[in-house]
Amino acid sequence: MNDLLEKVLKVRDEYLDQVIAIRREIHKNPELGFEEFKTSNLIKKSLESMGINDIEEMATTGLVAIIDSGKAGKTIALRSELDALPIDEDTNLTFKSTIKNKMHACGHDVHSANLLGVAFILNELKEKFSGKVKLIFQPAEETGAGAKYMIEEGALDNPKVDAIFGLHTVPEDLGNISYGFGEQTAYTDFFQIEIKGKSSHSARPQEGIDAILVGSNIVTSINSIISKFVSPFDNATITIGTFEGGKAENIIADRVKLSGMIRATSLESNNVIKDRIEKIVTNQCLAMGAEASINFIDGYPAVINDEEFTKCFASVAEDFSNNYDERKINLYEVRNPILAAEDFGFYSNLIPACYISIGGGNFAPQHNPKFMVDEDVFKISLSLTAYLAINFLKEN
Repeated sequence: MNDLLEKVLKVRDEYLDQVIAIRREIHKNPELGFEEFKTSNLIKKSLESMGINDIEEMATTGLVAIIDSGKAGKTIALRSELDALPIDEDTNLTFKSTIKNKMHACGHDVHSANLLGVAFILNELKEKFSGKVKLIFQPAEETGAGAKYMIEEGALDNPKVDAIFGLHTVPEDLGNISYGFGEQTAYTDFFQIEIKGKSSHSARPQEGIDAILVGSNIVTSINSIISKFVSPFDNATITIGTFEGGKAENIIADRVKLSGMIRATSLESNNVIKDRIEKIVTNQCLAMGAEASINFIDGYPAVINDEEFTKCFASVAEDFSNNYDERKINLYEVRNPILAAEDFGFYSNLIPACYISIGGGNFAPQHNPKFMVDEDVFKISLSLTAYLAINFLKEN
């Protein structure tokens, strides 16, 4: 084992119990997006207790803290999320959620505590690197695009961030570490369609324009887009999530509202889908004599792993896995992006980024009431993240 990693592991062990205790406190008291006041306050006080006082509050409950080595160099940002999900926890953990219909079912409590622990390690080892580390604790990843608001309020400025790193625990074996190049997650957009027909008595359908029939034809046609217009080499889905219309059994409906979501792992496919939805709605309404309005709502951009920075991570991670003797590390490259949405994409579309997955044990899927993370994951995630940051910033 090299001297640097040995020192990282030594400092990690000094703070490991404290990190786990903080994680459990966050897990017991989950908060939804932009409501993470207790979580944010706990993190801020913990940072200050370690002498990390360069802290800025932003995006309602977000925090940005800086660790300055005192030597000129680059700035690396490390990001975690604070928010929980509206789920009732169904586990036997002694520190399970104490709040009804709120649960950390996606590992954000682990990510927040991990970044806090990494801060403790890097603050102790400032002599090992040059430049600055920017710690980004952001709110509302799940639905509120918290990253977008953090960026708008200056999270990537003063000092300007040269590269950003993020990780996510996943329900896989401990020791699994995966990364990829290019698009890692989906481009996501939402759409709303309102159809205006003409009501009439159901005994005289010829006097009306059936908005439900028009809407049904639109739904059927939209569901053919993926198979006929999207490259089979791309991953994409279209979901019609709501269909609302009609007043009574004997009335031809004059209005229908539809809403749905687009997920695609290439921007080209995303644009093709939106174009086809517009054409389908326009032509179905033209054929049936109805009118319609379509509203597309921007979701999250895809997470894009920068080639150079991701190669840097892969090199450091390989060195880490070769020297880490506490557990077997399975480091592997993932070739295909997934259809999940992740607002880390807002960062990665602006600056070089690397986003990875770390196995946290096989218990239950994410966003499930039985979701759990094995706390042994901290031994890997704390040391790997700190080791990456130091290697990125160390003097050559």
